[in-house]
Amino acid sequence: MNKRRQPFGYQICGGRVAVKCSEADIVKYIFRAYIGGASFNDIKLGLMKQQVSYDGDKAWNKNMIARILGDRRYVGTDVYPQILLCKEFEAAESIRTSKIQADTRSEAQRLLYKLSDKRPAAQTEADVLSIINALIHDPSLIKDPKTVPEITETLKLQQNPNNIKYYGFGMPAVDVQDILQCSQDEITLVFRQKIAQGTHLEMFNFPYPKSLIHDGKCFGEIGMTLAYNPVLDDRYGREYCRTNIDASFGMYHISKSGKLEFKGCVPLETTWDEKFEQSRVENGFKWSPIKSYYRKISDRGINAGESWKIRIDMTPRNGLVVPAQEFVLIITIKDPKGHDIYSEVVNGLRERGYITNNLETRQQVRQRQ
Repeated sequence: MNKRRQPFGYQICGGRVAVKCSEADIVKYIFRAYIGGASFNDIKLGLMKQQVSYDGDKAWNKNMIARILGDRRYVGTDVYPQILLCKEFEAAESIRTSKIQADTRSEAQRLLYKLSDKRPAAQTEADVLSIINALIHDPSLIKDPKTVPEITETLKLQQNPNNIKYYGFGMPAVDVQDILQCSQDEITLVFRQKIAQGTHLEMFNFPYPKSLIHDGKCFGEIGMTLAYNPVLDDRYGREYCRTNIDASFGMYHISKSGKLEFKGCVPLETTWDEKFEQSRVENGFKWSPIKSYYRKISDRGINAGESWKIRIDMTPRNGLVVPAQEFVLIITIKDPKGHDIYSEVVNGLRERGYITNNLETRQQVRQRQ
């Protein structure tokens, strides 16, 4: 790709520098938006909707905007025709100057920025700098990995639940047979389907094991994993996932007024209980393409409704039109008392007209010498 030979907004015409109207309009837009209080990011998002690019097919970025805002030639010189009024440039320059701050970062901070290839989160920066300073103060803290006991992902989660954001929900079993087979006191169901925008999917009258229902109460241990391939767009930063799919598994009943009432009984596997969007995005795995749900019902049980159902919902970002999204939902139900719930669920599904198939697997064992 060729680099620009003229400042954005100009072109060579008849051997002389002339104003390129389509780009000059963009220059005026940038200055007026900036003077009006828009941030570089706001301006960048606005430019992405325009048909004019800065350089070929390069996407607009903050450096391009800063370069334009700092170019005094737009007020006119002997070579370059005027695009902006002098007072417009001076107003923007005044705002830029007021925002320039002295670089007070330490050498360690500069190195961290360089290694991260971007500005790290404040908490990450504080944690890393704290570790570096501790090692400088006491080099004996540096240990040979061969002499340090292995810390498993499970132990890390036990030590600090926040580690779930870094290590996930655990490690799969070492023995493949433990994953692909199960005993009679548990059952794992795999659902693969697509959900269209503006709709939801429901599976009514799910055959919850009869062995886990006593005296109007439901018992057992339930785990669910939901995975899907969302629409992604890196232009939106932390909101790059543009679609969200949620799964609910719980009981429903018909109220006296004839209304169907449903309540999910298996929550997201997380220790956080936040109602604000920012916290739910960060801690509650909202918009995450992989979600884990879990509940071990206590000895008191939960009140049984008329029946159980599975519900799947899809939510796109505001104004986004998306094609049908494929997802996979895995549900595992266990009986701590060892009853044969596998047969109960399989027979119940078949009685309701569902076709069930055992997962067929092919094992290939490769030995490396």
